[in-house]
Amino acid sequence: MVRRRNAPVGGISAGNCCASHPAAATPQPRPNRQGNAASTLKTIGFSDTGVIALVVVEAALPCLWARFAEVAAAGWLAQQLPR
Repeated sequence: MVRRRNAPVGGISAGNCCASHPAAATPQPRPNRQGNAASTLKTIGFSDTGVIALVVVEAALPCLWARFAEVAAAGWLAQQLPR
């Protein structure tokens, strides 16, 4: 018989049936997926300041691109208006 883990079986989940399975009864924390990129960058030699600078630049570039695109669109539209 194949039982799925965490599937309810008579009101008790399959891993928590008794005290002989303490590891299964204890909820396991989810792996921390944040920081993987920072850890990778630090592994290849980036400093904390370098990682922070890359994050700030990565966040700022789309904002700056959108700003210049909006200004260019506004300038073009202003030329299209009748005087």
